[in-house]
Amino acid sequence: MAQILIIDDDPNARLLLEKITHGMGHSPLSIDNLQDGLSAARANEYDLILLDLDFPEGNGLEILPDLINLPSAPEVIIITGTGDAEGAEIAFNYGAWDYVKKPFLAEEVTLPIACALQYHEEKAATRTLAVLKRVDIVGEPTAMLRCLDEAAKAAATDSSVLIWGETGCGKELFAKAIHENSPRANKNFVVIDCGALPETLVESILFGHEKGVFTGATHAKEGLIAQAEGGTLFLGTGSVE
Repeated sequence: MAQILIIDDDPNARLLLEKITHGMGHSPLSIDNLQDGLSAARANEYDLILLDLDFPEGNGLEILPDLINLPSAPEVIIITGTGDAEGAEIAFNYGAWDYVKKPFLAEEVTLPIACALQYHEEKAATRTLAVLKRVDIVGEPTAMLRCLDEAAKAAATDSSVLIWGETGCGKELFAKAIHENSPRANKNFVVIDCGALPETLVESILFGHEKGVFTGATHAKEGLIAQAEGGTLFLGTGSVE
């Protein structure tokens, strides 16, 4: 049974979210304002917080960093009727798990809740990975620490990871850090610069080939994807990944 905090000033939304989460076998508590919601979050440990953005006294984004940084490290799902894409982007940058727009059907919020709670459980089980081996990654600014925390989360799972950034910002360094802090660390870390692959040899380089399948194939060769089996395959574009 997960502990879920609902912070929303809409009584109908609160009632529906209480019904949905209780029906999933969890224990919900609902609060109708930001200040009391933050106080409740600090007073107890929650696995998940469902946070509205629009309140008479302010915006839910104002307390989002405080919620994300609580000792219990709850996942946060933004639930709002504004449909504000910019607000959603800011929420994701702060570390929100998902964004659900009102009005919503039960199934539209059930899946994000289930996924967030599953991830929270896996994260708690592997919390020792939160301190990364970070060779060649330097810096302590808040933004960097958030990136390192996300890398630690990724290292604890077998999920595919998208690393986005401009050329030279260190995408490969973070990919390697994720690999070296994962259960796959004793296997190969294979880097493929997709932008540099010759068009006529892409299939052979990625998937390998048997002897004699084309002119010059004097022996069988294992592809890079096979070399990464059990380890990590980093696909780079040379610009933004």
